[in-house]
Amino acid sequence: MNGRSRFIFSSDGSKSDIASVSTYQKAASSDGSVREVDGFNRKPGLIRGCGGTGGDNPTEEPKHD
Repeated sequence: MNGRSRFIFSSDGSKSDIASVSTYQKAASSDGSVREVDGFNRKPGLIRGCGGTGGDNPTEEPKHD
């Protein structure tokens, strides 16, 4: 999603905009380990279309489904 255009609605739905957006999420465990969160609502081990970071398999590059 980083750098890609999105259609954005205000919280009350009265306004909208198109903008380039970026996010960064991380998860931290109680032992202090930190990892980047790379994708939401994905089936574990399945990387489709979006590429990613951190060793995604089979590729970190975007790919057609």
